[in-house]
Amino acid sequence: MKKLVMVLIILGLITNGNYAEAASSSRQKNLKLPISIINVVDRKTEVEQRYNYQLQIFKKQSLDNMKGKIEQHQVTIEKSLSIEQALKKAGYKTEFATLYQKASEKYQVPWQVIAAVHVVESHQSNTTNVTSYAGAVGPMQFLPSTYRAYSQDGNNDGNSAINNVYDAVYTGANYLRANGAANGNVVNALYRYNHSLSYVNHVLGIANSLGLK
Repeated sequence: MKKLVMVLIILGLITNGNYAEAASSSRQKNLKLPISIINVVDRKTEVEQRYNYQLQIFKKQSLDNMKGKIEQHQVTIEKSLSIEQALKKAGYKTEFATLYQKASEKYQVPWQVIAAVHVVESHQSNTTNVTSYAGAVGPMQFLPSTYRAYSQDGNNDGNSAINNVYDAVYTGANYLRANGAANGNVVNALYRYNHSLSYVNHVLGIANSLGLK
């Protein structure tokens, strides 16, 4: 009899425990989070989604920019090689091909004209202090006063030196642009560079041999 009572007591405890657990589970299921917490969770999810979306856009833009720079660099290399080949074919130095190209792109003057002036003025000399009987100085043979008026920094060193080939070529291109070469009036620009028709014809002859159209 005592054993039976003990069994009944144990069964009762188990049943009550299961009931209590079920009731607790039921209460948890029916538990509702405060609206403020739900809003915070929703906002966090929205922010994460927006961040991921912007991150994808940024990655795509970065890839597009990188691709564009690579393509632009490839075009620059091809142009430089083309200029180098033209100079070589015509029998002139090729070491300044990239310099002519960059000066042409910046000042919108045909590279052939820039190169031809360099050829005529100093036989494509590098940095030099060579001075003419008229007082013109450097690779592009500028009078110091004219150089100061149109001087450019061709190698980005913060200075512009009349005897530096990079500065001088950029300054020459700037002078030619200012006198009409960028607008197709190459003859006038060359005549302003040197008031001589024979000089103009000489430069144009070289420019034409380099492919000037």
